Order: sequence, then C-alpha cells, then structure tokens
Amino acid sequence: MYMEYEFEAYVRKSIRNAAINYGKAKDARTAREVSIEDYEQHLVHLDVYFSSFDAFDTVVLIEDADIADALSNLNDTTRLVVLAYYFLGFNDADIARLLGLPRKTVNTIRHRGLAQLRKELSHE
Repeated sequence: MYMEYEFEAYVRKSIRNAAINYGKAKDARTAREVSIEDYEQHLVHLDVYFSSFDAFDTVVLIEDADIADALSNLNDTTRLVVLAYYFLGFNDADIARLLGLPRKTVNTIRHRGLAQLRKELSHE
C-alpha cells in the first residue's frame, strides 16, 4: 500500500512538473515570437524576376529581366542554341548532333544570336 501511494505521488509530481515546464517553455517562446503583422512594416519586399526557358529537357532560369526579354525575342532555334552553349555548357558539335544540323550552321546561329542579344541589350 505504501509503495502504491509513493508511486502515485511520484507520477503526480512528474506530471505537474512537466506541465510547469511546458508552460514556462510556451511563455518563453511567446516572448521571443514576433507577429508577422507587427513585423510586416519592417520587411523589404524584393521582387525577383525569374524567366524560364527550356533547352534540351533542362529548365534555364534567368534572373535579369533585360536578358530574359532579349532572349525571348530570339527565334526558337537561336534561343535554344544560345541557351545550350552559354548556359548549359554544350559545345557546337553537341548542339549540332542534338538538333540534326551541321556544326558550322550551329556556330553561325550562335554568333548571329549573340550579335542580336548585344544589339538589343545595348539599346536598353
């Protein structure tokens, strides 16, 4: 009987202490937390401009709005060649093999596309 009473007292004391610890932890957490409504005035809103282009089953994300606009003005084949060469690291031979074009044609497309990008970006 005495052992039962001792065990019951131990369990009650443990539960009470656990509840007290939980309450203290909750109060400490509440003191550290800042409401998003209160903090919203201090936030700086940054709009990151992402434009995505597909090139050979890979999505290329462009953060710069001017470059993204200039790339979107290129025709599909030129854009694909430029993205594959400058953003994905393909060489002309790889691009030519994937597109089924002669290597020299890919080289010409890439140079003309780069010239068009330079022209568009210099006007902005």
